[in-house]
Amino acid sequence: MPSAVLVKQLPEEIVRVRGAVPFGRLGDTLLVAVLNPLDAEFHAEVERLVGCPCRFFLAEPHTTEDFLEKFFAENA
Repeated sequence: MPSAVLVKQLPEEIVRVRGAVPFGRLGDTLLVAVLNPLDAEFHAEVERLVGCPCRFFLAEPHTTEDFLEKFFAENA
């Protein structure tokens, strides 16, 4: 389960609209679940925003939507 600290590293629009959910760290690399793991321009944008290298993984849309709905309801 992603932590609030990790999710809040990205702007809400990137998380909610683009479906990028940081879920862990491996050393200095941020692990990010995304709806489109092949979008190199989006990868570069996320890395610029968080200021560290990222590894991107395919996120299941339904699971991502459920998580984000619950996350933003709890952290409003």
